[in-house]
Amino acid sequence: MIQHRRPTELLNYDDEHYVLGYRERRKPANIDFQWSVLFGDEPKHRELLMVGVLSAQNNSVQRQAIRSTWGTLLRDKPAKMFFIIGSRTCPVPPADRTTLYTCEEWNPFIPQDGSNVSYNVETLPAYNKSCSTLPFVGYTFAVKQNLTIVSLSIRSDLLNPKNKNARVKLYNSFTGEVVASATFGYDPGISPGSLLSKSISPLRLDSSFEGEIKVNSKFSNHSCSMVLSDPSPIHVFEVIDSKGNYADSMTAKNSHVVNGGFGFMVEDVDYWVRHNNQRTFRNLLWEEHESLLGNELIVEQNEHKDLLLIDVVDVYASLSLKTLAFLRWASALKYDYILKTDDDVFLDVDAITDQLGKSSGWDWWSCFKVGWPAPNAGKWRDRLSPSKVYPPFPSGSGYVFRTDSLRTKSVPKEFGNCSYTPWVY
Repeated sequence: MIQHRRPTELLNYDDEHYVLGYRERRKPANIDFQWSVLFGDEPKHRELLMVGVLSAQNNSVQRQAIRSTWGTLLRDKPAKMFFIIGSRTCPVPPADRTTLYTCEEWNPFIPQDGSNVSYNVETLPAYNKSCSTLPFVGYTFAVKQNLTIVSLSIRSDLLNPKNKNARVKLYNSFTGEVVASATFGYDPGISPGSLLSKSISPLRLDSSFEGEIKVNSKFSNHSCSMVLSDPSPIHVFEVIDSKGNYADSMTAKNSHVVNGGFGFMVEDVDYWVRHNNQRTFRNLLWEEHESLLGNELIVEQNEHKDLLLIDVVDVYASLSLKTLAFLRWASALKYDYILKTDDDVFLDVDAITDQLGKSSGWDWWSCFKVGWPAPNAGKWRDRLSPSKVYPPFPSGSGYVFRTDSLRTKSVPKEFGNCSYTPWVY
């Protein structure tokens, strides 16, 4: 077994350090943030441009492609380039994560019989507990393994003589369309707390499906202590209250939850058994991968000395933290401008430096996106955004800050919408 050396061992080098971490060393001037910074050689005189390229630990091929193409053009310019990566690997193998973009571990329930599985709400003893929150009337979820929905369900507590009907709807989060629904009516012969189910035409959902369950009802009668049941092949993202606000699913624990559910058939029950039995083996393989990757990063840093390590887990969900740490660090250095881009982007270096050499009157330079809605599903899903439409923001493929504007926290007063950034390919 290769000796396990994590990327954070780059902190031990004495010649040139470009690492943002929690270790107390030298802090950049005029910046108040949680990371300390280990500097390499700062420019003695003010230079034009600092380029930060968002990358990932595994993306050594992309980094080398940049070094051998447009990165070579920076050598003759008053500029410096760093690749921004997280210093920590996610200890959870990709197959055991809730999504590929986070480091949250997925621990699925293993059904014994694929023909009779349900995902619903379980009622707990209420003890006359008072409700401190609005009722949660639904939840968003992702399907982790192919399944077929055969029924929709609801708790009988919702129905009474004053509230005789309730409707459960299943939405496709990508399109917003209703893909299944069922209406339930009050029946005085049904015991409180019973689970009411209605069969629907079989609806197959593959492992890429993201959906949303909502209950339409007056909610005039409900108990206050209900929780979401074991997720099985379903991963719940958020819960939805009666006013349409979204909250992290952890909020639902021991809270007032009123929502519907569905029954489904699992296509391959043996998958769950295999998945569970192979977990230890996957962990061993992933640990070895981490060891190899750590050593490769050390070799890469020895050769190029252009990796800037941010003390976060290196997953997609950490991109904002990596970007923020880089901007705060770079704004303390002697560069007039700071450019952020990604490792799958080709920059027109000459066009950029020529424009910066004669620029005036602006703080940000990019293709600004105006009126973009917060995505409901997929890689960029953001149900927890306080607004359904984002404020104007620069294209992630590339943008330039005037360094002084970062120090004064100024922002552009006007934005122009566009479809592409002219110096990004």
